[in-house]
Amino acid sequence: MLTRSYLIFLAVMLCSGHTSIFAQKNVPGVPLIKNFKPADYSAGSQNYQIKQDRNGVIYAANNFGILEFDGEVWEKHTTMTKSRSIEIGPAGKIYVGRQGDFGYFAPDQEGRLQYTSLADSLPSHYRGFDETWKVYRHQQQVFFCTFKYVFLYREDKKNLDVIDLHTSLDISHIVNGSLYFIARDSGLMHFESGKLRLMPQSDFFQDKSITSILPYHQDKLLIFTFQDGAFVHNGMKVNPWPLPFSTAIINCAIRLKNGNYAIGTQNDGLFIITPEGKVSLHLSNGKGLNSRTVLGLYQDSFTNLWAAMNNGIALIELGSPFRLINEEVGVPGAGYASFTMNGRLFLGTNIGLYASKPPEEDIHGLGQLDFIENSLGQVYEIVQMGDELLMGHHNGAYVIEKNKCISISPKVGVWKFLRLQDRPEYLIAGTYYGLLLYREINGKWVFQHPVYGFNESSRVVEQDIEGNLWITHGYKGAFKLTLSPQLDSITEVRLYDHRHGFPTKDLINVHKIDNRMIFTAETGVFSYDAVSDSFKAERLFNGLMGEDKHVSELEQDAQGNIYFISDDQLGMVRRYPYGEYTVDKKKFNKFYGMFNDDLRRINVLDH
Repeated sequence: MLTRSYLIFLAVMLCSGHTSIFAQKNVPGVPLIKNFKPADYSAGSQNYQIKQDRNGVIYAANNFGILEFDGEVWEKHTTMTKSRSIEIGPAGKIYVGRQGDFGYFAPDQEGRLQYTSLADSLPSHYRGFDETWKVYRHQQQVFFCTFKYVFLYREDKKNLDVIDLHTSLDISHIVNGSLYFIARDSGLMHFESGKLRLMPQSDFFQDKSITSILPYHQDKLLIFTFQDGAFVHNGMKVNPWPLPFSTAIINCAIRLKNGNYAIGTQNDGLFIITPEGKVSLHLSNGKGLNSRTVLGLYQDSFTNLWAAMNNGIALIELGSPFRLINEEVGVPGAGYASFTMNGRLFLGTNIGLYASKPPEEDIHGLGQLDFIENSLGQVYEIVQMGDELLMGHHNGAYVIEKNKCISISPKVGVWKFLRLQDRPEYLIAGTYYGLLLYREINGKWVFQHPVYGFNESSRVVEQDIEGNLWITHGYKGAFKLTLSPQLDSITEVRLYDHRHGFPTKDLINVHKIDNRMIFTAETGVFSYDAVSDSFKAERLFNGLMGEDKHVSELEQDAQGNIYFISDDQLGMVRRYPYGEYTVDKKKFNKFYGMFNDDLRRINVLDH
């Protein structure tokens, strides 16, 4: 858990792609996804099955053999024929189902995996099988399943038995140690403890191809078919189970550790659905994956999902708290601002404003984000002031009312809104050319007049406890402004730069942390010393983040933790109750390459 707050990094890429990165459950978006192409692992494009050993190493059955991945490097273990299935055995042994063969890889004295065929020990009249499509292991028993026979290998006795059902078989399945398969002349059959029996209503599945059989609640079975839908078998009868799609062809399905189901399809990528049959995630070619065809699925010990595909392998980080919101989920443009209000998520980009439906209207729970009327253009700020939700926009200030935006200002770009701490019925809007004043009248914010005496771009505005306004400019320094009692003008302007303690006049920014003004510069973090009227280095922040770093963004959550973006890293300074601090960068730094070097933003969205 990061915090109890929702966290959003807004990564602004001025000319091309964009990403908004969330640490929040149940938000629209896609997980972090790593697609491995055939060139990455130097083997065939098709992959059929993926497993993980107890050391965390990933293995994949590939057209060119077995792939091994330790999290950094792929290694290929070649077999003479295509590998179709794998299973993890004891002592580093990897069982393999192959084209016309089956056996295992095991480490030699030097630790290198060497292949041993078990099928070579069979009498010749049993060697006429084609593919070993499935391998299962249960209590020292390994089942190698083909379309003609099931071969049972007992690890303790190291002997191989043949289960010959004298019929054609379809793909086999194992649930809680019991083997299920379709016999072409009789339907769904159950094999357990050496005994074979027909399931009740077995003939219902006689003309159907079953792709997965999974445990369902109260000892029921959830059965997925290739093109005929999904069904629940309660031990006596079969009932349809509603799928949230109608045209996808199902290749595989697994039950995830959180109770949801992951479904790999032939023609429409990957679906994750709830036990009630609602879609919680859909990925496909061009939407997170490099292929529409998913041939195998596996959830690893970190709860991440691996997809063996027709064109590569995908790692889908379901175990990560982060989600990406981008054009793949219908939000184009560079991310600038975000806010949550009344169960709705609002996102501002350089294209306009997007928002999820009110909870009562989002009957499918998909959290789809739609464009909001009259918001075309850059959205810089979304903030609630009193009862109204305000938007700072390239064309001015707006009130957001459900599904449209209403202008409340002159047509000048508005960067930011700041409510005055000692006179909260007023707020200041920082614009492209100075400041505007608004007053709250009967719950509505009404434009009053410009604040005269300061005409600089006011993207960053904060107010200190003495009532001074601090405005920083990327190439001029930090301005301290004194407001007139009438709030109609600035009576004093003081500019601070490299002559007042900053290393240079460039890239100075101001942030409010613990109700203090904290300034970041081209290098280092500073605070204002009123006695000397200059800036002093902040020992704590510089010690945690590095005094030689340019920290471009700081944001504090309700627990006092501080999120930051610097010139080569991003992360969180975690504050503990007794004043101790630690820095966590590892889980965040993978996103750093998604950020540009201008208009970076962190928003903390509280529950």
